[in-house]
Order: sequence, then C-alpha cells, then structure tokens
Amino acid sequence: MLRDLDTQLVIVELLLKTYSKAENYAQQCKKMVLEFIPLIVVKSQKFLEMIDVCSAIHACKLGTQASAKTMLLTATL
Repeated sequence: MLRDLDTQLVIVELLLKTYSKAENYAQQCKKMVLEFIPLIVVKSQKFLEMIDVCSAIHACKLGTQASAKTMLLTATL
C-alpha cells in the first residue's frame, strides 16, 4: 500500500496541509516533512505489515488494533 507512489504523495500532501496550519512553525514543519518522509513511509509500511500479520493470526493486543485503525482513519481524512 505505502509502496505505491500515489499513496506516498497523498501522505506528503496531508502532512504538508496539516503542518501549514502551524502558523509560526509552518516552514520548519514543511522542511521536516520533506526531510523525513522516506523514514515515515518505511516505518509506516513496517508497522502496517506487522499489524496485518498480527491480525491474521489473531495475536494482536486490543490497543494495537485500535492504533492501526486510528492511523488508517487519520490518513484517509
């Protein structure tokens, strides 16, 4: 899912849009997004893969499943 370039662009756009509202820190936030987006994408992909395996074998803790759902819902807004 996150290996798709279109999905990565959507994530960057969402982060930039969100951080542009940080008034006094907008430029710093935008710079950090562009600097750290590769790391964000890789870590998010690994997290989602872990959650998929965890859910498939019904080994996830309830809090972990809720975190994954929250992350996915937030990303789609």
